[in-house]
Amino acid sequence: MAALLEDAVSCLARDPLRCSHRQRKSLEEAQQWVSAADSEDWIFSFSNVCETLGLDADSPTPRPQSLEYSKPE
Repeated sequence: MAALLEDAVSCLARDPLRCSHRQRKSLEEAQQWVSAADSEDWIFSFSNVCETLGLDADSPTPRPQSLEYSKPE
């Protein structure tokens, strides 16, 4: 599942104005996958993949839920 998420992040990181037609299609598919609503019944939905990996799918930048951040002193 990590590879699936990694591939989506790779696709989303592309500049749509500077990529090939094939890469743009992958970018659009990744955007649809991330933004798909009510897809929790699908085992490989974005929300299920994030949950399995311990990430918060609702966060603008998904991070492990168990990760603690401390303020610098």
